[in-house]
Amino acid sequence: MCIRDRNSSSMSNLIEIGGYQESGLNTSGKGYYLFKLINKKIKPALDEGKIVLMDRYYYSTMAYQAAAGIDVNRIRKDNEFAPKPDIVLIFDLPADLAMKRVRSHSVADVFEKEEHLEKVREAYLNLEDDSLVRIIDATRTPEEIFDEVWKLFSEVING
Repeated sequence: MCIRDRNSSSMSNLIEIGGYQESGLNTSGKGYYLFKLINKKIKPALDEGKIVLMDRYYYSTMAYQAAAGIDVNRIRKDNEFAPKPDIVLIFDLPADLAMKRVRSHSVADVFEKEEHLEKVREAYLNLEDDSLVRIIDATRTPEEIFDEVWKLFSEVING
């Protein structure tokens, strides 16, 4: 089962579950959305033994909200109800290169400003001490990135 975040236009983070790009605490509509997503889609799929691949989850929330100045530990605590993923892949790309890629195929949205993206990138990189997080160098070719992702994914699946 593959679930895309409601705000996502591309598969930015693979094998991570849910998430939001807005700043502010994970409350009200955002928290309800995650709770509903977990109960209606994620938990039933996991209970059936399915693999769930998602492009965002509370790790995205941590990065975007930490970039806005909210404490990462508070965000973790707010999301304790959510199942932990087996692995979180963060595709690291310098903000200037990310902007070039965005502009090559679309118009940047409110979250795709270079200064903001660099803050978010740093917040993502600050998650590297989390035992579930793997940082992927996204400046490489798609084939090289795929090979690394497949290796990591295979390690999780094969134990």
